[in-house]
Amino acid sequence: MSPNRSASWDEIKLVLLGFAVVIFSIAIAWTMAGVWIVLPFAGAELALLGYLMYRANWQAYQHQRLIITPVWLVLEQGYRHQKVVKLIRAECQIMVTETEGHWQLPLYVIYCGGKEYPVGTFLNLSDLKQLQYCLHQCGLGLCRNRWWES
Repeated sequence: MSPNRSASWDEIKLVLLGFAVVIFSIAIAWTMAGVWIVLPFAGAELALLGYLMYRANWQAYQHQRLIITPVWLVLEQGYRHQKVVKLIRAECQIMVTETEGHWQLPLYVIYCGGKEYPVGTFLNLSDLKQLQYCLHQCGLGLCRNRWWES
């Protein structure tokens, strides 16, 4: 499982380059007109934009893999370095928490050995429904907090 992303890091760098050309063209024009104070603010603006775009893009590279065997549930998650958690399938429960008005996405959490392991927190609604279908097809029971709704 991985989040949907609309642009790769290389594409974001090209967008930042385009912004840099426009921002510094305007800043240099104002500097030549005698308003040199604009130049450091243009640099700060571009640096902040670059940092925020980097952070947003970095979040889009996280992923999770849930390996389901007859005995084990193996949850691999992370960005670069994988954190691997191996759980005994018979001891695990998957809880689906939904809001009353469905104004928030449902939360999927594996409970095992007194610990909680969130699954698919970065997925959109259609991907969460696909996850639920796959978990059901693998024979894993889902406990829903709003079980009376279909």
